[in-house]
Amino acid sequence: MSSERTPIIGIHLDLKGTAFKPSYLPELMADLAAQGINAVLVEYEDAFPFDGLDIAYDKDTVFSKETLARFRAEAARHGIAIIPLQQCLGHLEYLFRWKKYAKFAEDRTYPSTLSLADEQGKALVKAMLRQVIAAHPESRYVHLGMDEAHGLHQAAARLNRPVLALFIAWLHELIDVCEAGGKTPIIWSDMLED
Repeated sequence: MSSERTPIIGIHLDLKGTAFKPSYLPELMADLAAQGINAVLVEYEDAFPFDGLDIAYDKDTVFSKETLARFRAEAARHGIAIIPLQQCLGHLEYLFRWKKYAKFAEDRTYPSTLSLADEQGKALVKAMLRQVIAAHPESRYVHLGMDEAHGLHQAAARLNRPVLALFIAWLHELIDVCEAGGKTPIIWSDMLED
């Protein structure tokens, strides 16, 4: 994507359901480029090589730092921008399924949404976001997720605050992290539409 005017023609690569052998990555990027794809939104979840977090359900699917570097280089070689997606509100089951981190979930019976009243949990998610941003220096964008945060309604009632106010306040904190990392944030729109 060499120009601001070049339209983004992309796909969403969700690694929670699909694990690729590192040897397949060059072929994957070549196939995508041949189809006119110039951007890949990559949702790593527990396949990302986080420092200081042991959260992988299947350790064999975690990218090594070398594999991640090869993935990024192969994408660049084919003119494909990688847009990393780090979930920052909902869809955090991959983190909250572990006893050590479940305390940061808004609803522990369905541990998906971050408790926005928990500063430690928020700090953890920001630290994860910073790692993802740092691992993608060439990426213009970072996707924050922010979708399907069903527990946010529960939090709003408990904290006696409007859902939108909670959502926007957290989003502003995340935007600060993105700006500090030189990235433009992207979010899914469903929570705003609701």
